[in-house]
Amino acid sequence: MASFRTLSLSRFALAFSASVCLASVLTGCGTGALDTSSTGTLGIQGHVFGGQQPVTGASIFLYVAGTGGNGSAATSILQGAVTTGEGGTFNIGTNYSCPSGTDQTYIVAVNGNPGLGTGNNNALVLMAALGDCSNLSSFSFVNINEVTTAAAAWALAPFTTSYTNVGSSSTNTKGIQNAFLDAQLLADSSTGLPPTTLPANLTIETSKLYTLANAIASCVNSDGGSSCSPLFTAATPSGGVAPTDTLGAALNIVKHPAQNVAAVFTAASSQPPFPSLPKAPNDWTMTMTITGGGLSNPDPIDIDSNGFVWAGNHNDSTGQPNTSSISEFSPQGTPLSPSTGYGFGLLDEVLGLTIDSSDNVWVTNEETKGALNGSLTGFSGASSSTPGTPIVNSASGVPYFLDPNSTTGTYFPVSLSTNASDQIFVLNQNTNHESVFNPTTGAFAPLAVNNVNFPVAIAADASGGLWIANACVSGCSATGGPPNGAGDSTVTHVAADGTAMRPVCCFTPSSLATDGLGNAWIADGGNNSVSEINPAGTVVVNQLQVGGLQNPALLSSLSIDAGENLWIANLRSITPNRQGTLSGIASTTLTSISPNTSGCTTTQDGNTTCTVPGGFGLDINLQAPSATVPDRSGNVWVSSSNSNSLVMFFGLAVPTATPIRPTPTAP
Repeated sequence: MASFRTLSLSRFALAFSASVCLASVLTGCGTGALDTSSTGTLGIQGHVFGGQQPVTGASIFLYVAGTGGNGSAATSILQGAVTTGEGGTFNIGTNYSCPSGTDQTYIVAVNGNPGLGTGNNNALVLMAALGDCSNLSSFSFVNINEVTTAAAAWALAPFTTSYTNVGSSSTNTKGIQNAFLDAQLLADSSTGLPPTTLPANLTIETSKLYTLANAIASCVNSDGGSSCSPLFTAATPSGGVAPTDTLGAALNIVKHPAQNVAAVFTAASSQPPFPSLPKAPNDWTMTMTITGGGLSNPDPIDIDSNGFVWAGNHNDSTGQPNTSSISEFSPQGTPLSPSTGYGFGLLDEVLGLTIDSSDNVWVTNEETKGALNGSLTGFSGASSSTPGTPIVNSASGVPYFLDPNSTTGTYFPVSLSTNASDQIFVLNQNTNHESVFNPTTGAFAPLAVNNVNFPVAIAADASGGLWIANACVSGCSATGGPPNGAGDSTVTHVAADGTAMRPVCCFTPSSLATDGLGNAWIADGGNNSVSEINPAGTVVVNQLQVGGLQNPALLSSLSIDAGENLWIANLRSITPNRQGTLSGIASTTLTSISPNTSGCTTTQDGNTTCTVPGGFGLDINLQAPSATVPDRSGNVWVSSSNSNSLVMFFGLAVPTATPIRPTPTAP
């Protein structure tokens, strides 16, 4: 039986507090008890600027986010009217009351005169995300401008439909709290600029942030009439409704980041207020690149119930055994694991990672010291008093769990998937059986599966069964890859009672995941497509090519959020430097979220180039991305293996409960 250490919440509180301190560079880090009903004791003052022009006569509102669902109505907590005076200044004083110290607050400036001779700009809406209501007293000065507005739009997009509708469900307080902290990673509300004290291991796209702010400023610094038309036209999504104010325009742009990209860029004036990109970006996504914490060729990633991010490091640069590890990060990217990660010297070729119901982290060792056929190793999770401590197998006295039987046991495990009953399915490479691991007892059970050949991915379903992607069926090539004339690859489903079926689909499956309906989605690296199979084995969608799919990575490149959107890591794209990308596909409409590939030609030597490579992430350096996972705040996390980093795409997905087990649900 496995010997587990006692978990406690004390370390989680400390780690979360530390991440808040680093991320919340303006608000400070309160350590006292939160008031359940408090009135501001220090005055909040600030100013509103449109570009470099003060906005006078703007109405100031202070809101707490709603709890009736994503985009639910917010509540004003000001106890009187406040407007900006000369120089765009305002003073709220102590004229507000917090319903709860943990309520998330934001401040908005509406209408006002941005330097006109007379009149107001009725299309002007600017916003700044402030965070916990209990921390408002730490804001001695607030600067509301286009930079804080763009930051709030990117971070809070999954929770926002207008300046009066910012909210989450009452069961996702962690998700919206982290989203407000994410906004502060992008903009310092005391200066109206990106923070100067961002931790050294974090990199944001500052020039893109300023560039969107410039587009917003083109309307802010006007009378709200025809001068806003270029921005509002560019910010109108295909088949959607045109915005009527500047915050609405920003939200439309970041919620549809692949649409009208160049038109948004050219909406900015020829003399913008902020430094700008020299040309239009490839898309309007915003990312944060994260290093440190022992990241070394990270492949699988997962997120625990408190939002902490875990990555398995394959670390194939040394060529030495037992140099793999796992890394842990706070929701805002603060590294919590040491510089070599957890488990360095213990783990070997970590390719699979999953998190159980106790938030313990389990990884595969494709090979293991003293057990060449591989094993699993568990680590105590973020809420433990000793996070990252290996879990010792009491039966053997070592931190390895395996079944040594050569025909039914663990055999070069490479992928893991956990179901709702806390069973961990283990994908054994190049065998005709898989394994079921019980993390409570440490025991394995064999699971015989017929007609499995070169399995490359595994996914549990909601009914106790599992799906397996087979890269080969009639026989692999001599090099170990798919057979000549690939296209007979299949997906195998094994029900909880052992009944198996093998619907024929796909070309060369790379990864798979199950959606909220129980259907399996398969990313296909052979012809850059996705397919869908329902629980009855019917191929509903066969080899759909959208979203700029290009070489989806093996094992865990595909994840699905609570809105049934697919997120797929493309190992490399059709670009000169072959950098990787992220594809997004709306499964309910079978349409692209990310740019499609277009203008592709293939030369006689077999090289393909495209005028539009497709996918997200071309503005950063994604190198061999191999896994994706959405979080409670609607961010999408991607492992960038060859750059030894993780990348977080702000607010791109629908908020999703983590860990996903096994189908996506709303938090």
